[in-house]
Amino acid sequence: ANDRIVQVRIVQRILRHAVSTAAAGGDANNIGDEHRARANPWANKLDEVVDRNFFDFLQDELELDGEDAREKVRNEWLNDTVVDGARKLLNQACDSLPCPSIKRLRARVRARGLFEGRLRGNSGLPFLFDDKDASDDN
Repeated sequence: ANDRIVQVRIVQRILRHAVSTAAAGGDANNIGDEHRARANPWANKLDEVVDRNFFDFLQDELELDGEDAREKVRNEWLNDTVVDGARKLLNQACDSLPCPSIKRLRARVRARGLFEGRLRGNSGLPFLFDDKDASDDN
């Protein structure tokens, strides 16, 4: 359970940064306190998404024999519930945050790029994407 919580916090941190970037009109180098304040509610909503099935999936994972089987179920939950939930929240945030129309597309593209890049980077959850990248090449 602790590992899952740590991993959820990683996604939450990345989501908060991406939403802050969107709130800053796509300028990740110019994020201020007001942008972070706008991002916090979206990052906190991820807790609600996770809480809906956290213990059900944890129980399913713990009932399995073998670390590989448990890891597969954990990674599916992380990808399907946590990461996909964060993506949906990011899209909702990009749609609803105040932003001049001339900057809206740039803000959305940069926020999504930052989210996906950080998620796949060393400080994110790169192990979730290793198998997908290999199967995409075939």
